[in-house]
Amino acid sequence: MRHALRVAVLVAMLLLALLAGGAASASGKEEERRGEDDEPIPALEPVCSSGSNDDVGPVRQIKFGDKVALDDLGPIIVNDDCTMRRIENWPRMTDRERRGTQKRVSERNAARLAKCRDDYAKAGIWHDAYSDTEYKWKGPSRGRDPENERKDEP
Repeated sequence: MRHALRVAVLVAMLLLALLAGGAASASGKEEERRGEDDEPIPALEPVCSSGSNDDVGPVRQIKFGDKVALDDLGPIIVNDDCTMRRIENWPRMTDRERRGTQKRVSERNAARLAKCRDDYAKAGIWHDAYSDTEYKWKGPSRGRDPENERKDEP
């Protein structure tokens, strides 16, 4: 009962806030809001109707169902601490630099991913694609373990 009352009060407060915000925007006047120290808070700049901002660069339009290649983004790098990032200057690299970088990154990522899997497995938090099945994961190059294949499958 108490929980329902709290939820009702929160919903009422949210509705009042939305109504107050809607009434202020419905007036048609652009008022500057003031912060704690009475300095005006600048309004956001409107987005161009054409959809292109010079700061953003080219915007790719995607239609529902279309396939999207992410090759232009470059490879994902696995860091020593198991976080991931992308190469920032990938768009400015030549094809030769990209091929060499891709080779080095893939070799280094394989070693780092193995270390990350071991660290997470020791901590008991590793979950891979085969954890919910009877198959044993043998690594990216070998796939499933044939010893654990089901005998009744064709």
